[in-house]
Amino acid sequence: MTANPFDATDYDDCGCDVSDNNSGLNFAVLGTTGGRKFCVLKITEGLTYQDTRFSANLAALMRSNITRVGVYHFAHHESPTGQVQFFIDTFKTATQGLANKPSFLFMLDLERSANPPLESDGLAMVQALQAQGINPIIYCGFDFWSQNYPELAACPNLLAAYNNNPISPIPWRIPSANVYGWDMWQYTDGNQGPWAKTVPGGSDPMDLSCFNLAKHPQGLEAWWDDQLTKNTQP
Repeated sequence: MTANPFDATDYDDCGCDVSDNNSGLNFAVLGTTGGRKFCVLKITEGLTYQDTRFSANLAALMRSNITRVGVYHFAHHESPTGQVQFFIDTFKTATQGLANKPSFLFMLDLERSANPPLESDGLAMVQALQAQGINPIIYCGFDFWSQNYPELAACPNLLAAYNNNPISPIPWRIPSANVYGWDMWQYTDGNQGPWAKTVPGGSDPMDLSCFNLAKHPQGLEAWWDDQLTKNTQP
């Protein structure tokens, strides 16, 4: 397999994120024929919405070969600390008593929607999670953050950029640096973006991502496991 972070057609360290917008998923196939190495499941949105497929998706995921697991919160522009508490409380309730519970990474989905979060909302949510010992993966476009906040230094970035050359003059959290700041790249939402937009075991459409081996040559598994050591499990 290639170590080129832009070759998503033949990429080894790849993954996906799923929500109740995805139907017909087969995690057993996604973890073998589909070749996914990580999966991040939606669990909450805003202050009240819980993903209706989370428990079923997690159970199926835990039976698959995909062992690097995350959960994410879809953010709105409202009560950042309230959203974080809802995110964590829902996670605790949904996973309590789970046999062979895996260790999770946590992600904030900061994207344009009907009620999009502001940069200040994102920063407040990062701070609230870090106060609980969690350095979240941050999902956003490369234009979301305007400057290098110290809080972001510990946070990985899943970049949404549906093109074949995800370069920004000011990459995420590395202002003016001619390097790729992102750690993972969501190269398609199943509609826009380069290369394959469907994979065996997946749904149509589906968010597909690859991992930045140019930045992290040790590979996805080693990098992911190192991130787990820097995060408290709620």
